[in-house]
Amino acid sequence: MGTAGHFNRHHAYRWLSRVLFPKRYVSKMFLLTFVATHIPLLVLFVYTVFLSEFDTGITIDLLLGGLIATLVGTAVAMAGIWILLTPVASSSEALERYRGTGVRIPLPLDIRDEGGRLLANVHGTLEGLDTTIVQLEVLATHDELTGVYNRREGTRRLLGHLNLNHGDEAAVTMILLDADNLKSINDQWGHTMGDHVLRRLAEVISQRVEDHGWVSRWGGDEFVAVVRESGEDGLAERLIEGMLEDLESAPLRVHGGEEIRLRLSTGVARHTPGDDMQGMFNRADDELYRTKRVRAGAGHRPGPRADAQHQTLA
Repeated sequence: MGTAGHFNRHHAYRWLSRVLFPKRYVSKMFLLTFVATHIPLLVLFVYTVFLSEFDTGITIDLLLGGLIATLVGTAVAMAGIWILLTPVASSSEALERYRGTGVRIPLPLDIRDEGGRLLANVHGTLEGLDTTIVQLEVLATHDELTGVYNRREGTRRLLGHLNLNHGDEAAVTMILLDADNLKSINDQWGHTMGDHVLRRLAEVISQRVEDHGWVSRWGGDEFVAVVRESGEDGLAERLIEGMLEDLESAPLRVHGGEEIRLRLSTGVARHTPGDDMQGMFNRADDELYRTKRVRAGAGHRPGPRADAQHQTLA
């Protein structure tokens, strides 16, 4: 049916919904059914009372029979309409439930008429919305290149940990990690290889941290890992040692078989009473630069990174 046909039906429905006094859609259908099925009875009543030559007894019998038949027909029609309105009621309930709570209620998909298509279309639409919402949530909270949390989500999570950490025996520990040689890799092998390096670093860090906390890419070649430690167990240092071992044992290979050995400088800051996120970040950053200076003194030349360019918390 064309646009004009839809407009005419919508216009007629708008008018009918205003004329019929019940507010509920189903009640309007029942009222319309009741009136429509009683029209023959009204015609029969007018005919027998004013036009027919039947005697009073016959007239009463005819009216009584017509009334019973009409009531039975009305009941059958109303029951059938109530059943046939199931796709409308179920679709409306599914949409309202999803809008209010985000929960999808199951809808049958094996009905082939117009009502079945309505149910299938509502199901498909809500399923598509679920998929889109999940994708948007991932895009909003994860770094597109590496797949770990982005800086915004990392900040939100860290602040949440600090707000809940008062009096908690499992203290929050921040690990700041920075790739030493990413710039030289970009200069020599190009940014495509640099992206591969960042993905490799994120993979190694995440594999070590995943059972103890989470990882966020803070920006550029800098990552933040947050774990929870109990007492003086030195978990952060053990995780860092494992990361360095993983990078050393599995270097990246480029065209021609040449190996690229990735290096990380790290800094650790453990939460103390009254500590805030900036304070922890500053302590971890100081330790990270001490690590870089030690590496530089031992003959490892860190990639250039001026203090003015170093990303700290806003």
